[in-house]
Amino acid sequence: MSDEQACETPLLELAKSVPEDLRAEWPIQWWEDGTPSGHAMAPVGRYVHDLVAEIERLTAELESMRKCRDHYWDAAENQLARSRRRKKEVERLTAENERLREEKKMLEIEVENWMHEASRVL
Repeated sequence: MSDEQACETPLLELAKSVPEDLRAEWPIQWWEDGTPSGHAMAPVGRYVHDLVAEIERLTAELESMRKCRDHYWDAAENQLARSRRRKKEVERLTAENERLREEKKMLEIEVENWMHEASRVL
């Protein structure tokens, strides 16, 4: 297998292809002449498959957290947009209220002038 091909194979696929009953064995004791007299073993295949299962569990949990984050992010953006619309509406209503107050003042002055004119005529 070339380096390019190895890079194209996902790591989890490679790990899943390891036989689950694979064991690693190595010498740990030697006779005086240098020949091994004892060995140790490790269930490497089981370790690899346990690791794959944990990676898949964590990947699923991460995806769930991303979906949750996206949901709350969208909700926050919607709330912000509503707040901005409400702010614009409040500003518009405040300006309208101010305009109406000014108009009321002008009408009061006009009525006062009419009353003054009416009292002079009578």
